[in-house]
Amino acid sequence: MDAARYVSLVRRWWWLPMLGAVMTVAAYGVTSRLRDRAPDAPVYRATATLVVSLREGEYAPAEGDLPGDLDRLRSTYAQILRSEPVAERAALELGEPDLSDAVRRAVVVSIPEHSQLLEVTVVGSSPERAERLAGAMVWAFAAVRDARDVPGVAPVLAR
Repeated sequence: MDAARYVSLVRRWWWLPMLGAVMTVAAYGVTSRLRDRAPDAPVYRATATLVVSLREGEYAPAEGDLPGDLDRLRSTYAQILRSEPVAERAALELGEPDLSDAVRRAVVVSIPEHSQLLEVTVVGSSPERAERLAGAMVWAFAAVRDARDVPGVAPVLAR
């Protein structure tokens, strides 16, 4: 095909790529408007606060405890709370053993600085579901911690 033929094709069909670009932009605009109009599903949260201590009944470091012991214990507890065994036990407790991955994704564990606290926040589709899931997570955490003989205690401060 020679250059004259290419020029002829471009002159004849130049509007086709332009029309495609305009239609693409219009379709994007319409879908983004529709997406923004759709209401988001409500999200409910429940939080359980645990007080981490090295020994039963003692909420202040004892003589001989190293400064980082409590921080390491809180980090260990946070990892256990995020673990698959805890999610599996919580899902069993809720009567939904197939949903351990969903349970695990619904949990956020935060470690506030300069405290002995762990905050376990759970997201659910209803207030009751979030509350049940938070309770199941705390129960499952205690069961896994006891089964693995992890030192320290973590009673629930508030739920």
